[in-house]
Amino acid sequence: MRPLNRLLAAAVLAAAVAAPPAAAAAPWSAPVTIFAAHTFAGPVGLTSTKGSNAAWWQWQDGVAVDPPRGAAIAVSPTGAAFGPEHPIATFGEGLLDVQGHAMGRFVALSQDAVGGPRRDGTVLFDVRVADGDSSAFRAPVRIARAAVSGRAQLAVAPSGRVAVAFMTYEPKTRRRVVRVAVRTSSGMFSRPEVISGRGQAEMVAVGAGRRGDIVVAYVRNKQLLARVRRPGHGWGRAQTLAKPDGPTQWLLRAAIADSGRVEVLWRKRRLRRPDRPGARLLQHSSMAPGSSRFARARTIEADGASPPSQLVALPGGFAVGYTVPDPSGHTIPRAAVLGPGAGPPLDVAGASGGVRDVRLAWSSRFGLLATMVQPTPAGNGDGIGLAALLAPGAPSFGPVEAVTPAENVHELAPGADRDGTPLAVWSARPEGTGPGIPIESIRSVVRSATRAR
Repeated sequence: MRPLNRLLAAAVLAAAVAAPPAAAAAPWSAPVTIFAAHTFAGPVGLTSTKGSNAAWWQWQDGVAVDPPRGAAIAVSPTGAAFGPEHPIATFGEGLLDVQGHAMGRFVALSQDAVGGPRRDGTVLFDVRVADGDSSAFRAPVRIARAAVSGRAQLAVAPSGRVAVAFMTYEPKTRRRVVRVAVRTSSGMFSRPEVISGRGQAEMVAVGAGRRGDIVVAYVRNKQLLARVRRPGHGWGRAQTLAKPDGPTQWLLRAAIADSGRVEVLWRKRRLRRPDRPGARLLQHSSMAPGSSRFARARTIEADGASPPSQLVALPGGFAVGYTVPDPSGHTIPRAAVLGPGAGPPLDVAGASGGVRDVRLAWSSRFGLLATMVQPTPAGNGDGIGLAALLAPGAPSFGPVEAVTPAENVHELAPGADRDGTPLAVWSARPEGTGPGIPIESIRSVVRSATRAR
């Protein structure tokens, strides 16, 4: 049975995992410190290329007005420990994302303010992309200088194709417009193309596939729409995927499989009104390879879903992590498989007091790795990093494993080495934060660990 079929069979046979997040002995290596030089570190991310992994993060020194800030990266060749961190010198506090691709390189996206507010109240931003390898990043390429609204979004296909989507505010028309720039086979970025020029855009997500497929999902005038560009064709027409149900907030994810399957996932938060309770739905819609039409939206969770993780590609489909509350108000971490024949979501672990930030990584050898953070009693939002593994063919996730020591973990990012070995990178503040902890005593660390074979 192929790995995806096993995974989908496991979803059909979904069963609650008995192990609570009071983790037992874990098959994870002792933590290795990559970085421990600054007051704060984060966000932290983990990405892979053909032959190496890279951990990246932002940092800040102190809490004074306009404190020193920057961004850094550390690279680990397959099967080896992470090397020392080195700065991403071309970027500072504006670093948004770093992604690797199968051609063996990394792509970084930055969005930096240019000066202060203008007369019309807008602020100009430079949206820039830089390529790098294990030693350094090239000088960034500026894609746009515009009044960007929200955060630009990056998609890097395994082939190295890059798409950057962003929203700009146009003072003359008072509209928020969705634009996308694509790096062509010649290595040059196209001029940002208008995907949605009417109405008011509120949010955007982008995905890129190996074949050259690109999807841009966006909210315009309170409705969720998407446009797809297939290889050798122009942009298809905008298709409506979902509509609001009264006052609504959205969170979007988009991705494209190697086969050309397009996936758009969203959390739809319906705000409470005096005559109706609120709801937090998790839904998705897909477009089959070779098709030009999205399927009817499917509801994964009818209520209670937390903001979902990024979509993780599996053979033939995707997976997403999130949490839901149980009837007693505790938190249940979950993973859902999106693909043909997929069954109901799987509980990653039993209910606990506030597990958050469920993220996923896929390995054809070991299966689906889910990581999460269990808050500490201090109540400052930090906690202990945990993980659980859904092995190929297994009916449920295995027992919860402790990935990190109890050192006030802030963020935990999962990944897999080229040989399939699960690994994780996290940021933590061993001394904690909050009352009684002087600022000069706070030191953030970035550490890594691998799971035993």
